[in-house]
Order: sequence, then C-alpha cells, then structure tokens
Amino acid sequence: MGIIEKVQLINRLKDKADHLMPNKDWDLAFLDKVKVEFTYNSNKIEGNTITYGQTIKLLKELVTPRHATTGEVQDLINHQLVLDIVFKN
Repeated sequence: MGIIEKVQLINRLKDKADHLMPNKDWDLAFLDKVKVEFTYNSNKIEGNTITYGQTIKLLKELVTPRHATTGEVQDLINHQLVLDIVFKN
C-alpha cells in the first residue's frame, strides 16, 4: 500500500471517528433540558421531594415550591450551578 492509499485510509477512518464523537454544537435549549433533567433526577435519588414541574419553575423562574424545605431548594440550585460550570468548561 502506497502513501496515497494510506492517507486516504486515514482520512476515511478519521471521518468515521468524527461521526462517533458527540456533537459539540448542541443548542442552548438542549443543554438546558439536560441540566434540568439531570438536576431533578440526581436530587430525586437523594430523596428530594420537589416535583419535576416544580424543579423547572425553580430553576427557570426562581419560583420556590410551597412545601419544599430550604435544603431541598438549595440542593437544586447548587446542583444547577455546578452543572453550569461543568458545561461551560
């Protein structure tokens, strides 16, 4: 196999590998959805009683659920802040 064939093979393999990589051009709506879902599910596993809808209201509009504890609200907000840092970097 000559050098030209090797370069062509490398280019084909690189194209295949590029298609397997995650898309770095995710739109903001998708990233927001991922952050909300991850925040809700992570905190639910930890026993947080705030519902999915309340999580969205809290994170997007800063509306605190009526019967939520301060700790539950703080956990959601802090989790969101950490995810903002992770996604930014």
